[in-house]
Amino acid sequence: MSVLKRSAQTTVLAGISALVLSACGQGEATSTDVEVEVEVSEEALVSEGNLTVCAALSMGLPPNYHYDEANEATGMEVELAEQLAARMGLETVWVDVPFASIIPSLQASQCDTIISSLYIRPEREEVVDFVPYMWQGQGIAVSAENEAGITGPDDSLCGHSVATTIGTTAEQNMDDQADACAELGADLEVVKFDNATNAAQSVTSGQQVALASETPTISYREQQTDGELVLTGDPYGMIQVGAATLPENTELSAALETALEALQEDGTYEELLGDYNQADMNIAEDF
Repeated sequence: MSVLKRSAQTTVLAGISALVLSACGQGEATSTDVEVEVEVSEEALVSEGNLTVCAALSMGLPPNYHYDEANEATGMEVELAEQLAARMGLETVWVDVPFASIIPSLQASQCDTIISSLYIRPEREEVVDFVPYMWQGQGIAVSAENEAGITGPDDSLCGHSVATTIGTTAEQNMDDQADACAELGADLEVVKFDNATNAAQSVTSGQQVALASETPTISYREQQTDGELVLTGDPYGMIQVGAATLPENTELSAALETALEALQEDGTYEELLGDYNQADMNIAEDF
C-alpha cells in the first residue's frame, strides 16, 4: 500500500477560543511503499484515514520537530510519526499547539496522539498512556570561547544569564537553579523564549552566556553554527519520550506499539535515529 508523506499536510492552530485551520505549503509528494502491519478502526481516530498528531511545532525543537522554510512540519519525530502512520495505513495530520497545553489538547479530542518530545513522567502517566520510542536528556550549551567558565547545570551559572524555552523541562531546571543561586546570594537571570531558535540565537549573539535545552537541540545547534555553540559538561536527566494517547483509546495505543515494533524489526527506526545523529537515544538502550 502506498501512503503519501507530506503530500497534503494540514496544520491546525489551536487557540483558546477557536481552532484556525490552515494548509501548509505543499512540498514534493513522497510515497512510502510499506506493508500495513495493523489496522485501526474509525472509532479510534479523530479523523477517518488519518493519524492526527499534536506537536508544539511553532515552538519548535529542531531537529526533532519544527517548521521548514516552506512552513511544513519536518524533523525526526515528524518522520517517525509518518512512518508509524504508514504502518497503520494512515496519513498524518498535524495539530500545532503550545507545549503547555498539549495534553489538554489531546484530552479535548483535537488529536489522536502526541508525538512532541513528551517526557514520560509519573504525573503524566496518570492522565495519558505512553508508547516509549526514544531517550532524551538535558544539557547546557555555551559559546566556543566560554569566557564565563560555565561548567554545566550548576553554580557556575550564578551571576550570569541563561536562555531557555517556555514550557520545557529546561525552563523548570533553570528556575530551580536560579533558586539555588539565590541561596548563595547570587542572581541567575533566566531569559525565556517562545521557541528554541530564538533562545539559541541569543547565546550566539552574546546576549546570554548559556543555553539550557534538550540534548538533540544542542547537538543540532552545534552543527548549524559550525561549533560556535557547544555543550559544556555532561548531559543530564536522561528520560524516556513517548507517544501519548488517551487511556481509554487502548486500540490506538496497541496499534502504535505494533507499528513501532515493525519499524524496529525492519531497520527503519534505527536508520531514522542515525539520520538525525541520535543513534545513542535508541529506546533499546539502558541508561
